[in-house]
Amino acid sequence: MGYTHYWDFCIAPKFIDNGLAKFKQAVEATKSCISSLKEPVKLCDGMGRGDPIFSDTKIVFNGDESKQEDYEGFLIDIEKNCDGYCKTKRKPYDIAVCIALRCFKKVFGSDFSFRSDGALSQEPNWIKSLQIVNDYFNTKT
Repeated sequence: MGYTHYWDFCIAPKFIDNGLAKFKQAVEATKSCISSLKEPVKLCDGMGRGDPIFSDTKIVFNGDESKQEDYEGFLIDIEKNCDGYCKTKRKPYDIAVCIALRCFKKVFGSDFSFRSDGALSQEPNWIKSLQIVNDYFNTKT
């Protein structure tokens, strides 16, 4: 059994007003917040081998398989999924998943929701991600 995060777009992001622009904004925020981590996390593609994908229409990453820091790939795709889940087993890339979910929530508001097996107010990565994402968006306003 893994430690899992879940998310849901109330409607497909491509059908939300300015959905593509909002998606791009959420991906850019995610990349920026992840790159601001004081302790960098090596992200790879969904299989844990190649480069992560941060594009205008999807975000895909996992931990580094070569260091056994991968578990299950994280994927949000504007064309293919409105809801999803990712088991991270609390591997190092878990912080990147928490950041991504918080960024998408900030950008999409009530059209996006997430939950986790971990308590958002107690898990270190949820606490750290809240600070990082709030700092990012506070400097943008």
